[in-house]
Amino acid sequence: MQHKILKTLLASAVSLAISPAINADTYLRGNQLGYTPDREKVLVVMSDKSLQQATYQVVKNGQTVLTGNINSNNVSKSDYSPFISNHEIDLSQLRETGDYRIQVTLPDGETAHTLFNINTDLYAGELTQLLTHLKTARSGTADTLNHSLSHMDDEFAKVVEASGPATAGAQSTQWKNTQFTVDATGGWYDAGDYIKFSLTNAVTAYYLTRAYEVNPSIHKKVLSNSNYVDILDEAKHGLDYLVKLLPSDDVFINQVGSHKDHNQADRYPEDDRLNGFDRPAFAAKYAPNMFLVAAALAHGATTFKPFDTELSERYLSKAKAIWKAAQSSDRLNYLPYDREWFYPDDSEQDNKALAAVELYQASADTQYLEAAKAINLQPQYTASWASYSLSANQRLGEFDNHANNQFTYELEIFNNFAKKQTGNIWGLPSTIYWASLYNNLLIGAMAAEHALSGDEYYLPLAYDNLDYLYGKNNWGTSFVVSDKVLKSADQIYHQMYRLSGNKPVGAVSEGPVDRASLLDALSSGAIAQPYKSEMQAMLDNSVFDTQKYIFVNHNRNYSNQETTIFGQAATVYLLSSISALQPKTVITPTPIITPTPIVSTPTPTITPTPAVITPTPTMTPTPAIITPTPTITPTPVIITPTPTMTPTPAVITPTPTITPTPVIEYPSFIAGKTRAKNGEIVSYQNSCYQAKNNPGVWETPSVNSWFWEQVSCGDVISTPTPTVTPTPSITATPIITTTPTPVITPTVTPTPNGNTTWSATAIYNGGDQVTVNGITYRAAWWTQGQDPEKSGQWGVWRKI
Repeated sequence: MQHKILKTLLASAVSLAISPAINADTYLRGNQLGYTPDREKVLVVMSDKSLQQATYQVVKNGQTVLTGNINSNNVSKSDYSPFISNHEIDLSQLRETGDYRIQVTLPDGETAHTLFNINTDLYAGELTQLLTHLKTARSGTADTLNHSLSHMDDEFAKVVEASGPATAGAQSTQWKNTQFTVDATGGWYDAGDYIKFSLTNAVTAYYLTRAYEVNPSIHKKVLSNSNYVDILDEAKHGLDYLVKLLPSDDVFINQVGSHKDHNQADRYPEDDRLNGFDRPAFAAKYAPNMFLVAAALAHGATTFKPFDTELSERYLSKAKAIWKAAQSSDRLNYLPYDREWFYPDDSEQDNKALAAVELYQASADTQYLEAAKAINLQPQYTASWASYSLSANQRLGEFDNHANNQFTYELEIFNNFAKKQTGNIWGLPSTIYWASLYNNLLIGAMAAEHALSGDEYYLPLAYDNLDYLYGKNNWGTSFVVSDKVLKSADQIYHQMYRLSGNKPVGAVSEGPVDRASLLDALSSGAIAQPYKSEMQAMLDNSVFDTQKYIFVNHNRNYSNQETTIFGQAATVYLLSSISALQPKTVITPTPIITPTPIVSTPTPTITPTPAVITPTPTMTPTPAIITPTPTITPTPVIITPTPTMTPTPAVITPTPTITPTPVIEYPSFIAGKTRAKNGEIVSYQNSCYQAKNNPGVWETPSVNSWFWEQVSCGDVISTPTPTVTPTPSITATPIITTTPTPVITPTVTPTPNGNTTWSATAIYNGGDQVTVNGITYRAAWWTQGQDPEKSGQWGVWRKI
C-alpha cells in the first residue's frame, strides 16, 4: 500500500475480451464467472462500426436456442467506452444450465463471439478463493498461506504516542516514544505491505461477519483448521486482534508498523528486518477509528453468540469499553500525521452511528439505539473504508423509519447515476477514482441485501457491479483473480506473489483509475525503471482505455493492482448477499417466469433475519413461490376484473355511490416507501397517477413529473366496461364522466407548489416547481431548505 492519501493513481491496458473477437474492432463483454438461471443476463457488444443492422445467435450443444436483432439503443463513445457503438443484448430468457456461445454478425458479414455459462452453483467455490487470498494476509500465526509465522515480535511492540493537546491540528502534532509495550500480534497486513491498521482491520472483520449473517449456508469449511466455516475462522482472526487495540482505557492502538515499511526491498513477512523496536505501535485515541472497531466487535459478538457465548461476551465487553473511551475528554478530534498519514477517516458521526446500532443489536440496551437515532445521520453519497452512512442507516432502518428513508434515498442517488450518467453502459453507481471498484461492490452488496426485504428495485446495482467485477467492462477483464474465469487481472501488486511466482488466486484488483493520475505518477518518478517504460507502452498500445479512465495490469502498478483486505471483504460481502437471492434448485426454463425471477427469489428470506437463515437451503421452496410471483403484476388485474361486479348492476342501480370505490382500490403513494412498476396506478392527494420511466420511491406523483402521468381515477375501471354493456345503458359511462371530472380538477390545484417562489421553510415533493430569480426549477425528490441555485448536478433541483 503506498500513498493512500495522495491517491497516486496508475492505469492499464489489458488484452482482448473473454474470447477474442474474430473482428479486431468488435468485442462482446459479459460476466465470465457466469449467471444463475433466474437473474437478468445482459451482455454488451462494442464496436467501431455501426451495429444497427447486426444480428446475434446463441448456441448450446450445437443447437441454436435464441436469435435476434441488436437493439437500436446505441450508447456512443464516452468516458466509459472508447467505441462508437455500444449495445446491450438481453439474454435473460435463457434459464437452462450449461455452456453457451453467442455470435454477433455485422451487416458486412464480419462476426464476433464469446462464451458464457448458466449455473446454479457459482459462488461457494469463488468465496473459498477470495478467502484464500485473505488468509495470505494474516500476521502473527502459523495458520496462514503463502508464507510462514511472521512478526511475532509484535507481542512486545513499542508504544509511540501522539503528543500535543486533544484539540491541536494534525500538522502541529508529533509522535513521542514511551517506555511501554503492547501485545499487537495478529490481525491482517493491509495490502502489498506489512503495516496493520486498526481501521482496515475493523472494516474487514465487520463486513466478513455481515457476509456470514446475510447467507450462512453458502459458506463452507475448506481452508479452516478450526471448528468454524472458513469465513468465521477468518473473521475471528481479525476480531481477536481488534480486542487487543485498547490495552487500557487511555491507550488505543491505531497502527502497527511505520512508513519505513515502504522503503524496503521485496521480502516475505517472516524475513522482515523491521521487527521489534523498528516496528512501533502508534497510539492515539482517535474517535472515528475507535467507533469503527467498536462496531466490528459488537457485530462479532452478535455473530459468534450462537457458537461461543464466552467469546461473544469478550467481544461485546471490549466494544463497550472502546465506545466509552472514544467519548472521553482526552480523545483526539484529529488523526496525528507526521508521516504516518495512512487512512485518515475524518468523519466521526457515521462510525459512531454504526457502532451504536451494532451495540444495541448485541446488547439490547436501548441507550445505544437512542444514541444512534440522535445522530440523524445524513447520506455521504459513497460507501468506503471512510464512509458508513449507507451501512449505518441500513442497520438502523430496522428500528427507525427516518434512517430507512435515508438509506433508500442514498441508494436512489446511486441508482440515478447508474441509469442516467452519460455513456455509463455498465451501470456503475459512481464515478471512477482510486479503488472506487471496492466502494461500488459495497453499494451492490447492500442493494442485494435490501432486496431480501422484498424491494428489488435497486437489485440491478448488485448485478451490474458483480458483472463489471467479473469482466463485463471495456477491458473484458475479471478484476478477481479466479480459476473460474478466462481472463483476469492476475498481475497483482504484492511482494509475496512477486517472490514466489504463485498465481494470486482470490486477490481482487483495485480496478480502473483516471488517466491524468497515471501520467502524473509516470512523470514524477514514483515508478522505477524498467517498470515505468513497460507501463507507458501498455498505456500507449491500449485499445480499451478511454480518454479519462484506464487500467494497467502490471505487478508494479500499486494504483490499479494493489489488492487490500477491505476490497477482499467487500467482494465476499457482495457474493454472499447475491447468493442469498438465488433458489437452491434448478428451475426448468419457463418463459412466463422470466420477467419476475429477480423479484421473487428473495421473498423467502424476508422473515428470517439473514443471521438466522443458516438453513438457506430451505430456500429451495422458492421455486414454488416463484410461479405465483406474477401475481405482483396482477394488481391491475384485481382492478380490471371489476367488470365481474356486473352481476350486481341490478342491485347497484344507485351506481353513484360506487364511483368512489375505484379510487380507493389504488394503493396510496407514500414517499420513501411506495415502489410502483411502469403501468401501475397509485393515488396521491385525491388524484391517480400511472407510473412511467421507473419512478423511485422518492419520485412523488405530480402533474409535471417525468415519472408519472395523471390519469382519471375511473379510467382503468372503465376500460373493461364492454362486458358491462348487457346492463341497459347502465349509466356506467355517465358515472365515469361526471364524478371523475370534479375529482381531477381540484387535484391539479392542491399540488402546485408549482411556479411559486422558493421558500427555505416549505416542503417540496418530487415534481414540484419553484422559481428563483426568474428561473424555474423542478424538485427531483422530497426536499426542504435546499436552495435551488446551489443545487449541483446531482442535487435535488433541476433547471427547466
